[in-house]
Amino acid sequence: MGLIRFLTPAVIVLGLTSALALSPIVDAAPAKKAVESKTKAKASAKKNLKSSVKSKHGSKAQDHRKKDARHSKVQAKGKKASNKPVREEARAAVSARDLALAPEAQFQQAMSYTRTGKRKKPDWAHAIPLLEKSAASYPLAQYRLADYYLGNWGKGHRTNPELGYEYLAKASNAGYLQAQVEYARYLEKKGEHQSALKLWREAADQGHVDAMLRYVELNDVKKHPNADPVMAYAYIQIAGQQIMAKRAALTVKTEREQKAEDAFQIYVDKMASALNDEQKVAANSFVAEWQAKPTEITQHADKLPKK
Repeated sequence: MGLIRFLTPAVIVLGLTSALALSPIVDAAPAKKAVESKTKAKASAKKNLKSSVKSKHGSKAQDHRKKDARHSKVQAKGKKASNKPVREEARAAVSARDLALAPEAQFQQAMSYTRTGKRKKPDWAHAIPLLEKSAASYPLAQYRLADYYLGNWGKGHRTNPELGYEYLAKASNAGYLQAQVEYARYLEKKGEHQSALKLWREAADQGHVDAMLRYVELNDVKKHPNADPVMAYAYIQIAGQQIMAKRAALTVKTEREQKAEDAFQIYVDKMASALNDEQKVAANSFVAEWQAKPTEITQHADKLPKK
């Protein structure tokens, strides 16, 4: 009993001492957490500050890059503007030299400006003034200008049908075969039968087979009271000779080709049956003496390079 009484205060004291020793440890946990949260907050604030500075720096660098790009564009525009007068002077000098050439040389130079290729487009600004200059006396330039203004040269140029047919008429009157054929078609569409017939005959005399056949068709007495059946019969024979000469090289003829030849011969015989003996003699005499007579400008055009 005395021992218990002796130990009890000691136990009590020990318990209190332990409690006092343990209490700071228990109270230190929230303090430590508070310190840690403050440290994290500072680190986060510092990190945010750095990212903000970095973002500002990046945006400034981007602004600088944009300014540099704008500055480069302005400089490039300045360079282009400064080079422009030089190019215009060089272009004017080339044009002046080209315009001093002879008509045929002007035509050839103009055609060189119209040629296309890889990464190359027609230079109409140079070609057309040269063709117009050459067309004052050179039929092939007249024909090419007609092509240009009639829209037969593809894309990238203006059309003017009225002016185109004026140039085509000039080339046709000069005796250029291809111009005669195309202008004859135009006159037919306009209903100018006699003018078209005259041109078809001129083209036929140069040896153009299609022109011969069209001349024959327009000399159909049933359709045209003023037709000449004798000359129609003569030219159908000449066209037949030209066609058969080309087909003679064929070693084998298809059934369709043979039928076409037979039909053609039937047509010739039918025309002959509509003539009297005197008319047949006149037609056959013309056929015997006929020779193709291409004009000087047509022969000249055939000798030029095709490209």
